[in-house]
Amino acid sequence: VVGGTLLQHVDQPLEAFRSHELLTFDPWAVQQLTARSARATYALVREGERWTLVEPLTDVADHAQVSATLSKFRALRIERVIAESPGAPGQSAWGFETPFATVTIGTGEDTSALELVVGSPTSDAAEQWYAKRSDEPAIYAVAGDTIESLLQDAQTLRARTCFDFFASQAIKLRVAGADRDWTLEQHDGQWRRTGDEQLLESSAVEAFVWKLRDLTLLRFVEDVPSDLARFGLEPPQGTVQVWVEGVNIPQELLVGEALPEATTRYGRIAGRASIVELPETITEILATTPEAFTPAPAASPQ
Repeated sequence: VVGGTLLQHVDQPLEAFRSHELLTFDPWAVQQLTARSARATYALVREGERWTLVEPLTDVADHAQVSATLSKFRALRIERVIAESPGAPGQSAWGFETPFATVTIGTGEDTSALELVVGSPTSDAAEQWYAKRSDEPAIYAVAGDTIESLLQDAQTLRARTCFDFFASQAIKLRVAGADRDWTLEQHDGQWRRTGDEQLLESSAVEAFVWKLRDLTLLRFVEDVPSDLARFGLEPPQGTVQVWVEGVNIPQELLVGEALPEATTRYGRIAGRASIVELPETITEILATTPEAFTPAPAASPQ
């Protein structure tokens, strides 16, 4: 004698047992991601831990944004199966000849790229669209609004931080402006001004390092500048450099003049072509002097 629930669990349609994951891949193994549609197009390439936007322009990509995008693609669900092995009426019936979107995910040279083609809205549910994977014959229906949310503007994928390092990695800092030029170096956990043996207040230097680490541009002003002098960047009015452990070349931020009727300033990040708008914080950084890190004198005994 067995309970009646046994039959309830067993007596299910095939659809109840099949996976509803649309795309199966390991986000950490992805090396290329391309999304093309009339609404938005972007292509990303990974080298080590670094993501680069290569289309529609070349720039450093934001690692967190790319990871979030991959996770969203990985979470796409099959709403229903339209056809297991479709024959006629063919590609045009699903909208695949002129697709709404094509997404390609590559995980390395030894593995074929996985391609997802999204066609037209389904004939019986406008909120769902036909979709097909390159490695399967089946035609699926997916939620249209979910697909649309993944066709984002490439601008949202660009890195907006001015420096890319962990605070604990910084071993040398340089700030130069019109009336100052100073450098701090760290040895064995102790910070000193270059050429000076006096120890500096570690907590104050670390707070300054975090300020540099968190410095985020406000917007991209011009992607292909033809006249740097127009922004006060040839020569620059200020320079901030950070050296990190194990790398000889510093990360560098060039600071230009203030925007018209504003307290923000133009800037340019070394290795990236665009002119950017920097927040007011950059003026505070350029105005900082080494005295800000000097330990307070000990109180004299009473």
